[in-house]
Amino acid sequence: LVMGIDESTERANWGSFRTDTMILVTINFKTNDVDLISVPRDSYVKICNADGKVINENGLPKFNKINSAFSTGGGAQKSGFEYAMGTVEYLFGGINIDYYIGFNMNVVKQVVDAMGGVDYNVDIEVTMNGRSLHPGEQHLDGQAVLDYCRQRHGSSDIARVDRQQRMLFAIFNQLKSTGQIVNIPQIYQAVEQNIQTNLSFKQISSLALLATQMNQDQLGRHTVDGEFLNMDNISYWGLHATKLKSLIKEVFGVTVNVDADVDAANARAQYEATRALVEPELTAAQKSIDAANAILTKYGANLTEN
Repeated sequence: LVMGIDESTERANWGSFRTDTMILVTINFKTNDVDLISVPRDSYVKICNADGKVINENGLPKFNKINSAFSTGGGAQKSGFEYAMGTVEYLFGGINIDYYIGFNMNVVKQVVDAMGGVDYNVDIEVTMNGRSLHPGEQHLDGQAVLDYCRQRHGSSDIARVDRQQRMLFAIFNQLKSTGQIVNIPQIYQAVEQNIQTNLSFKQISSLALLATQMNQDQLGRHTVDGEFLNMDNISYWGLHATKLKSLIKEVFGVTVNVDADVDAANARAQYEATRALVEPELTAAQKSIDAANAILTKYGANLTEN
């Protein structure tokens, strides 16, 4: 599970970070085929602990955006990575996740700068912290790549996921075409202070060797399908459970049961049912507030603070 954490020099004083980029990477060592499955950061899911068990609060499952699993587990200092893996494992019907890689935004800049930048056809106008990036074919340094991959204003998180995947492909192609792919172990050593992983250096070196034998047509990219949900004025990505089940079958070759509770239609129905139960209480409460305000309006001038 590859996790990009929303920590950077610009956000150094933030107390709690989340995994705003989550990509499940699976490698078939028989064919050298690699699939990248992006899980949108706002996906409405059940949050799980490090054992893949759903967290319960007051007897009810804890639902939240999937990028909160990391902070729920206490971040990098505690069990954040394990909570994130457990949550994705549960969402994917029990597919086992063996390894994680977590890194902050500065790593993106450092890696791209270490490889000398990347040629890319920018497709949108990007404005980030006073910096601008205009559409067109150009050579991007690390900061420009990071800004492009972070840009959300004027589009959506799903569009941003697509841009991140396309940028990863461009970086792979450039590393491959320039022969720099063999330098991945050295690049990793240069930035490892900002990376946390349970992969050993030997494993990372082996994966770099595998990459030298791969072509882009062996890379598959996917995004967990869904639709936008608005609940209590919070925007979520409501998943399509049936399509996720089909995607798992396509990529992993196994049939699993995806929890129907996280399906967008079911989540919306549950939300509306809960609102229907609460609505009479809210109406009665509003009448009490209105009555109190009427008393204050009429007699307020004669009332002391006591």
